[in-house]
Amino acid sequence: MNDQPRNVTEHSDTAAKETSDPGEVRARYQAWLGDDARVVGFVAPQSTGFSSLTYLADVERDGLVTREVLRSTPSGPSVFRSYDLGLQVACMRNLADVVPTPTILAWEPDPAALGAPFYVMEAVEGRIPDDNPPYPLVGWLKDEPADVQRAHYEQGLDVLAALHQVTPGDVALGDVLDHKAFGVTGLDQQIGWWRDLYDWGREATDQPTLDAAWQWLDDNRPADPGRDVVLWGDARISNMIFSPAGDVRAVIDWEMAGQGPAEVDVAWFLWMDRQFTEVFGAPRLEGFPGEDALIQRWSAAVGHAPRDLDWYLVFAGVRFSTTLMRVAIRTIASGAIPADADVYRNHLGTRLVAQTLGLPEPGPIGLMG
Repeated sequence: MNDQPRNVTEHSDTAAKETSDPGEVRARYQAWLGDDARVVGFVAPQSTGFSSLTYLADVERDGLVTREVLRSTPSGPSVFRSYDLGLQVACMRNLADVVPTPTILAWEPDPAALGAPFYVMEAVEGRIPDDNPPYPLVGWLKDEPADVQRAHYEQGLDVLAALHQVTPGDVALGDVLDHKAFGVTGLDQQIGWWRDLYDWGREATDQPTLDAAWQWLDDNRPADPGRDVVLWGDARISNMIFSPAGDVRAVIDWEMAGQGPAEVDVAWFLWMDRQFTEVFGAPRLEGFPGEDALIQRWSAAVGHAPRDLDWYLVFAGVRFSTTLMRVAIRTIASGAIPADADVYRNHLGTRLVAQTLGLPEPGPIGLMG
């Protein structure tokens, strides 16, 4: 077992495919654990997102069975250009006193064991709001009373506000979150990282909506973004594990963590809810407060109102649309969507970006919204 703080892995189809069969992964994980532990249950959940491979392992040690979560790099075409598993591990370890995070049990950057680097977390009991299908349309959160819905959303926002009160240096994440290759300031790095992903990830596809949105972002960039704080990156309640009462038990999925203006996360938090309501025409859940109330709550916690929020909302839309563009590539590669389907440029992300900026619609609602 190795415990180095960082490991940045350029996506490799060959290495990732070696870990894609759950039976093989179980056998290799057992070998990695050795004789002091026994894997008594192992499953690959069906709905764990597209950015990582996730497995649930029941492991017996000294007669006691505990559930563990293994996460590794994906197989096939990837959502992200590279995977910094060490960044995810460092965030969950170093931020445990700031926001609730899963306990990291092991971190193995050497790909020899499973065919790719991986880490192991302690499983956290609780509920995660569905985003496939979206929680405003169907699912346990939609079925809860309004006061319980409100508690979930406000507690999620409060956790985000707590995160935004610390800088990377406060929690020994300065070097980990500093993406120097993409710029000097946090906003430079956020823009540079996402533009690099977009330019690489679009391949040869035509992207008129996102090209126009990037031009708008360039033309309207904030003049004073403020101080850099720790950014979760994928800030949404569907990446939180809740108690039945609505308390946040764990913040998960740190693939997009970085540093920059807090508004990057705030806008993403708001945008993701808009995606599920404005694009699908579904009402906000009865208990969810309006955006103005949420912004006031966040502002009171951090001590200032969001700056240039309209710009960050468009940036959130471009970021989300970029990930959906990559999801479309993965989904077509898997055979789940026909190769000639117009999902690279026409999906729920680009539809909302177009509506927000007054651009021509990329097309009617289709296979990806």
